[in-house]
Amino acid sequence: MTPQPADSQVLLFRNGAFRVTADGVQPVPAEQAAGMKAFPCGFRRLAPSFTGHWERGAKRLIDIKDTTPNMLKLAVNSSRLHWREEFISMATGIPEKDRQYYEEHRFDTMGPRLNETERTEQEECLAAKLYAIGFLLHASRDPKLKAGVWFHDAPKKDGSEPIGISGKSMTVRFVGRFRSTVEINGRYANPDRHAFFWDNVGQDTELVHIDDLARHQASHAFSQAVAKGITVQRKYSPDTEMQYAESPKIVVSSPWAPEETRCRGWHVWLTATFSDWYRQCDQDGKPDPYTPVQDFGCVAMDGNYPEELWNAEANFAVDCLVYYFEGRRNRLYTTEKGGLV
Repeated sequence: MTPQPADSQVLLFRNGAFRVTADGVQPVPAEQAAGMKAFPCGFRRLAPSFTGHWERGAKRLIDIKDTTPNMLKLAVNSSRLHWREEFISMATGIPEKDRQYYEEHRFDTMGPRLNETERTEQEECLAAKLYAIGFLLHASRDPKLKAGVWFHDAPKKDGSEPIGISGKSMTVRFVGRFRSTVEINGRYANPDRHAFFWDNVGQDTELVHIDDLARHQASHAFSQAVAKGITVQRKYSPDTEMQYAESPKIVVSSPWAPEETRCRGWHVWLTATFSDWYRQCDQDGKPDPYTPVQDFGCVAMDGNYPEELWNAEANFAVDCLVYYFEGRRNRLYTTEKGGLV
């Protein structure tokens, strides 16, 4: 793990290392990226794909500038908490008009069919998600923000468990392109009951992903790990105490929101909601296999991914870091609803 200052982050690409701050990105000597994971493209800075507004009372939190990055498309459409109202309840019934509306607002949380409350909820959801991505990309363990990230599905009206497959893990794995990540199956996860729960975590681990965490499953124990650090126990080896400053960041993906967002006064979890945009149903209630591939027009970041799209994703990561550092510079961060504190 390469420690980073509280106000900047070095990223490594095929063509060198670059330092990101709230003011932008600049090349730096390669030794500043020693031991870092390299993103698989040469980096060329593009115009920002989005910009944020941090002033209190701002009418807009996010301005989308360019939806070329597929991870931005995923962030936007997984923030569409009211897509049924927008595309089904408010449909005109005229196929040409409805199709035109869909194309004009395909990657937009602020569609004019929605009311002000619905637009605000969706934009706050997107803002929280982009901030959380920036936080995860930042390798600093700043004691002023002892937090982990909790990605969860939008609750169902009947209270039953959301089906998932909403883009949570895909978002975490994008961050894992930059950060050394250990993934742990969260279905039966409880560090209080399993002595060797953290045994795959090493000194070079920068991020731990607890995937698919079940409801009521060790939320408090993970809050303690976020705020204080972890103890790594392995068979036939001495225990390794990893205090907060040396421990990896923790990101949880779960169908459920955390039962607590604070631990002894600390704002422990930065949460972001993922809608069921990718679990749409047809008129008979049967699942409609709508996937990110249909939004992207390709399989994101596979072996055939073109260089220009790799570079667009790299720029999106930089944009998220800039957005995050802007918020920290203004001594603000997002709450679980995307608001400012």
